[in-house]
Parts: sequence; C-alpha cells; structure tokens
Amino acid sequence: MARASSQWRRIAFSSPASLAGATTHDRRDRIRGVSTVGAFTLLDEVTGQQDDDDGSMRGVFGLGCDRDVVRLREGAGRVEWSLAMKTVDDSLAPEDQSATADSASASETRLAKREVRWQAPMALLTAGVLPGMTARRTQHFSLWRAYLVHFVAAIAATCSIFTFVAWEQVDGPASIETVFGELAEMAISESQGITEDEVASAVIALVLIVLGIEGSYVLLALVVASWGAADEAFGAGARHAIRRTWLHTPHVLTAIVVAGVLTVPLFRAEWAFDRRLAEFVAKAPAYPAGHPPTTQALQEHWETWNENQAAYNRVRSQQLWWARHDDEIAVFVYFTLGAWWLWGLLRFVGAPRDASPIARPPMCEQCGYNLTGISMEGRCPECGFAVVESLGPKARPETSWHRRDVVGRWRALWRCTADAVFRPMRFGRQLRLSTARSDHRWFMAAGLPAVFLVAWCGFIGVYVAASGDWQMQRNPQVLWAVAPTAAYFIVVMLVFLTTLTAGLVGMWHRIRTGRNLTAGAIQAGCFLTGYLVAWVAFAFAWLAIDIAAEDIVREVARHVYPDRDLLHFLVWVAPNLLCFAGYAWLVSRVTSGLRYANR
Repeated sequence: MARASSQWRRIAFSSPASLAGATTHDRRDRIRGVSTVGAFTLLDEVTGQQDDDDGSMRGVFGLGCDRDVVRLREGAGRVEWSLAMKTVDDSLAPEDQSATADSASASETRLAKREVRWQAPMALLTAGVLPGMTARRTQHFSLWRAYLVHFVAAIAATCSIFTFVAWEQVDGPASIETVFGELAEMAISESQGITEDEVASAVIALVLIVLGIEGSYVLLALVVASWGAADEAFGAGARHAIRRTWLHTPHVLTAIVVAGVLTVPLFRAEWAFDRRLAEFVAKAPAYPAGHPPTTQALQEHWETWNENQAAYNRVRSQQLWWARHDDEIAVFVYFTLGAWWLWGLLRFVGAPRDASPIARPPMCEQCGYNLTGISMEGRCPECGFAVVESLGPKARPETSWHRRDVVGRWRALWRCTADAVFRPMRFGRQLRLSTARSDHRWFMAAGLPAVFLVAWCGFIGVYVAASGDWQMQRNPQVLWAVAPTAAYFIVVMLVFLTTLTAGLVGMWHRIRTGRNLTAGAIQAGCFLTGYLVAWVAFAFAWLAIDIAAEDIVREVARHVYPDRDLLHFLVWVAPNLLCFAGYAWLVSRVTSGLRYANR
C-alpha cells in the first residue's frame, strides 16, 4: 500500500502550490481531471496532513473510480478535497477496499439525503416551465417510469387537442357543458355508420399512428443524444437521452394548452364577426328583373345596395385588430411555442447529471501510450512527448471562449471560430472530454441569431432575384412573415444537424478507437457555428445566382439535361453537400484531438 502511494504521488496531477494559487473553479476542474486520468493525490499532499493510520486513502482521487463526488472546504488557508468512490481498485487490500467502499457508501447516502427528488406528478406539472430543474430532480427515474410520464402526457395532449377543436366549433357562448357536449356530438357523428371492416381499418391505422409517433420520439432522442453526452458508455448516453426525451413530453402538453388558450378565442371572435357580416351579404338586394330594368328600379336597387354596403363597412371598421389579424397572430404564437419547446428539450437533455466517468489509465496525449508509473519530469517511451504536457496543470487549457471574461467576448468568439475552422486538430487538443461546463452551448447560442439574420436576408434576396420586386409592394408579407418563418426553420434544422453530426462522428470514433468521443464531438460541432453561418450565407447567395442565371440554365438544359427544374436543384444542392461534408470533416478533426484526452 505504501509503495503504491509513493508511486502515484510522483505523477500527481496538481501540486499543493498549484492548487493554492488557483481559483475554486480551477481547483475543481483539476481534481476532476485527476479522476479521469486515473492518478490520485493523497490528502496530505494537498492539506499537509498525514495519511490515516488505517491506510484507507481518505484523499485518493481516481484509480478505479467509477464516479467522483468532490467536495471543497476552504478556511484558514487550507484546502481540503475528499472523494466519494463508487468502486475500488482490485489491487487494494481487502480491508482497504472495505473501508473505502464504506466511506463512499456513507458519502453517497448523505448526498442522496440532501438531493430533492421529484415524483411523476411533479414532473408532469413542471417539465414545461422548469425543464432544467425537472431534469436534475428526476435523474432517479427508470426508463419505464419515464415512459409512463410520457404516455400520460401524450394522452392528455391528445385530449387537449380534441377539447380545443370542440371549443372552437361551439356556436354561441362557450361553457364547460357546451364544449363537452360538442365533443360528444363529434364522437357520435364520427362513429355512426361505421362497418366492422371500417372499425378494423381504423384500429390498424390508429396503431400505426401510435407506433409512428413513438418511433419518432425515439429517433428524436437519438438525434439530440449528443447534446447531453458525457464520458460514458455509448449505450448509457442513448438511454439517458431517451429517458429525458420521454420526461420532456409534458412540455408538449403545456405548449398545446398555451396555444389553445391564446388562439382559439381569436378564431372564435373572427368567426362570430364573419357570421355577423354574412347577414349583410344575405340582405344584399337582388338585381332588378326585366330586360332591361326600368330606371326607377335601378335607382332603388343602387340606393338599397349603397345603404347595405355602408352598414357593412361601418360594422367592419368596428372589428378589433387582433381579430382581424388572427391568422398572423396564431402563426407567431405557434413559432414562439415551437422555439420554447426546442429550448426546453435541449435544456432537458443537456441538464447536469450524475454520469459515471469511465476509469482509464493516464495516457500520452500524443500517441496514447500508458503513462502509469512514469514521473512528471519524464517523457513518453513511445513518442518522446513530455509527460507534463499530457498530465500537467497546463494540459488542455481549454479555449479562449472559456476565458472570455478575461480575453473579451468578441475577441474570444472570433479566435475560437478561426481556430476551429483553420486549426481543428490543435483546437481539439485544447478541449476537455470530461467537463460539466456548457460553454460550447453558449457559444452556439451566441451564433444562432447571426444564422437567423443571414437566413432572413438571404430569403429576401432570393425572392427579389426570382420576382424582381425590390420594394416588396406586391407581397409585403414576404418581409415580415415568410422570410422570418424560413429563417426559423433553418435555425432549427442547423441545431438538429449539429447534434446529429456530433452523434455520427462520436459513433465513428467509437468504432475506430474504441472510445466514446461524443462529448467531444458536440463541443466541436458547437464551436463550428461560425462555419454554419458562412454556409447559410453561401447557400442563399448560390441559390440567388442560380435563379438569376435562368437563361444560362435553360440553354444548358436544352443541350445537357431536359428537366430544367431538376437541373436547378442539382446545381444548388451539389455545393451544399460539399459544405456539409466539410462541416462533418472539421467536426471529426476536432474530435480526433480528444481521442487521448486525460481530462
């Protein structure tokens, strides 16, 4: 036991001096890095105290650690770190294993008592309003329990949709009795006259719809799984994403309820006003009979017509603006709630959790050689790379964006964008695989408004190139409705493209290197948001050029390819496929810099 402690003390990750001069946040990161490396530091190295007499290694960090729970206590110039270990290395003596396991169990029991755990009813109520907190306080839910929440929320959402449809179709003042009466009439009218064959077909169609929805949910979970990836087994990350996507279903219910409450009164007010106006249309005088009608009959007809039209316009002017623009308001509400749902989903999947990091020996970050037993002053026997560069306090310093408060936000933004695009491998060597920080997500959030603005302007440019309507006089809604909608869809597509690409790259490196690097791939994808902004700008510019060059495309189509529309599509899609391939390659290159990460 003493020999092992001496050996590992020589390659300790952080010395007491470096910890004493570091901030609390840096100390925590350094100790977490030790647990990932597998090296441990005895408590007396950090605090100046002696080891426990029973040799239980109260301050051990790593070496078979499956899950680290680090606590910090500062006072009187002392820094005390302790680690609750879930598993113990087999090389320890039985009595040491028992003592360490008992200490870990007691520590985890104390942490569990302090943790507030929510039950399923609470998750149903808070998932849409407090997604991050709900995700953290439902970590103990099993897959089946999460599916139960998903199933109940899905049933409630379906019932809510039918209820709002019935409310919308009620004639006259709406109440609970009239709404449920309309709902019953809808069910009765739909069920009357159905034969046995039609019932069987309806049941089969219903089953297929349910299976399609459930399959879509699982597919959605796998697409966004990389957003909350950690240094863990690939299957554990997939199960985590599925569980949290199911637990997020109550957010859909909340969005449906909010959408119904905000938009159904608008539609009812518009329809009630339309019925009132229909009375004037019905009272419109008929054209006088006779060929030709007499002058007096025509004069009476037009006088009655003008009176009716004046009354119609007078009533029309009394319509409130929100009832007159009900469709535009409804579209705005739907898109706002869609963005709110997407934000909640990403918050839910990416919320902090107690992931169990995989214990690994310290590796050379240049070649992956096992550095166990080699001193910090030495070099890797395989490639000659300095050990301190792999295990020292300056290894993987993180990017300038992580130090944006010191460097400056704009400078850090441009520097990270340039490094990720032009120096991807070097940029990947700065990142950390085992990190609970979400700086990469904030980096992407800072770039998405630029994507939205570029897509908005790009869509207007394409419209002008196609129509020549520079002043938007013929279709002013393109500027304020169609273009923002298109930009919104592009932002959503790029978010899902980022998570999907990170998942595929992580899977590729899992097959190639045997290590799950999805947590690094999603960082790479987020830090390449600047590339996505440039890609969107190029896509719209190329589409505008393609539309403007109609005569050239027509001439080429006449000699090369007869289908002009398909040729337009191929001319536009081929460069964009190359842009996507470049994005995936950059994500893979940045991720390659993390394949031997010790942190």
